[in-house]
Amino acid sequence: MNEARAASPATVYSLRIPLLVFAWVLLARLALIITHGSPVPFWDEWSFAPNLYLPWLEGKLSWHDLIAPHNEHRPALTRILALALFQLNHHVWPVWIQLYFNAALHATCAALLVSRFSLAPDNHTPTVNAWILALGIGSLFALPAGWQNALWGFQSQVYLGNLLSLAALIGLLLYPPLSARWWLGYLSAVLALFSQGSGVFAAAVALVFSAAYTRFFTPAGKSHRHWIALGLLLVVVVLGVLLRVQHQAHDSLAAQTPGQFLAVFTRCLSWPYVNSPWPWLLLQAPLLILTVRTLRQRTRPPSLDHLAIAVGLLVILHASAVAYTRAAGLPDARPLSRYQDPLLLGVAAQFYGVLRLIALAPRPARPAALVWAGVLSVGLLVLTTTNLSLNLPYKRAQNQISLSAVQTYLATHDPAALVIEPVTLAPHPDPAVLRALLDDPRLRPLLPPEFFAPSTLKAAAPDDTPAATPATSPPVSTLQTPVSTSTSSTPTRAD
Repeated sequence: MNEARAASPATVYSLRIPLLVFAWVLLARLALIITHGSPVPFWDEWSFAPNLYLPWLEGKLSWHDLIAPHNEHRPALTRILALALFQLNHHVWPVWIQLYFNAALHATCAALLVSRFSLAPDNHTPTVNAWILALGIGSLFALPAGWQNALWGFQSQVYLGNLLSLAALIGLLLYPPLSARWWLGYLSAVLALFSQGSGVFAAAVALVFSAAYTRFFTPAGKSHRHWIALGLLLVVVVLGVLLRVQHQAHDSLAAQTPGQFLAVFTRCLSWPYVNSPWPWLLLQAPLLILTVRTLRQRTRPPSLDHLAIAVGLLVILHASAVAYTRAAGLPDARPLSRYQDPLLLGVAAQFYGVLRLIALAPRPARPAALVWAGVLSVGLLVLTTTNLSLNLPYKRAQNQISLSAVQTYLATHDPAALVIEPVTLAPHPDPAVLRALLDDPRLRPLLPPEFFAPSTLKAAAPDDTPAATPATSPPVSTLQTPVSTSTSSTPTRAD
């Protein structure tokens, strides 16, 4: 009877905490979408109509079209998801539904992190730490750091990549090789290849950790399943390498010198301090200390420690990819908002590392943990304030100007309606491409209904002043100037 009563709270917590975090993050993202979202596709997203929706309706869409490259990625899952929502929306472009679904994916990832790092059976931290982790991880995911992804339906690839990579590491590292849950992790690793270019990292990290585990902690007579699992993981990594896309048009954006690479790499690891290359020395310390402690003990590490360190390595690889492919094109070496959502996984793992170190060595770890949490909190406050006061008002202005431009053109067919300066306020950088899409009679029935409502805002013309910007927004000229506390407020092509 006593054992049943003791187990009951854990069962309740295992359901309550992740669900609360899911609801919290989902509501925060929905609020962001409702206040700053738009029915107007942005830049590369316009390619969905002629390259995906129309071929689907005409029976011409092939598997090759689904896995075809887009920049450095093969976002087949994003395309399949878009088609499913398109069907559910009665063959009308489901821009809003995509945004809502992306919010649910983001919230699911947060809940999954909480459920594993705070509630797994081998977690040695006190129950109160489950609530501390939930508060920390929920706060991270509820903040608008990745506002570009949140307000761009095309960016489901980022949320799918995060969720599948995390699910892959959980299945492949926490469960016995070739067991049912291991196979679910393996399937997640395969699917991650078709989310975004960095999807192969989860399989690579799992391969490294599984190889080390097989070498040092698995008896020779019981290792055959482990070696088979390693072979299967190697197949995924090789497949990821074969599917890699080299987009020559973006070669000029890649790091040209080691200094450029390090400038972006360290700022990614210093998140939320995206303007400084030094905070990473403190913010990455918890998992580094936990890793050193694990190596020194030369004993089988607790599986959650194993998972946290693996997630930390996954984020380091992501930071390396951003720095390598985009360093020359990032203003002041700052990672753009849409590169920041994967970094949240690393901060969540570091958060677990802090609490784990407190459990292992309370006296020296507690003061250091307070310093770590204080530094992180200040960075989050600064970054969030900048997004709310600068980047999101700019996005709202872009929404209104873009919608007005599309409405005006559909009503008047005046090409000048789609000529907007600066181009970052335009729904597409090439007015001719946008005119061709809007003039196509086959695409007209697919367009969001908001496009055909009367325009309520004068579209910006090349000689317009920032008066077209809402009164709550800073002047456009100010928004074009990078500031020291923000991510870049200038949207660029999807990559």
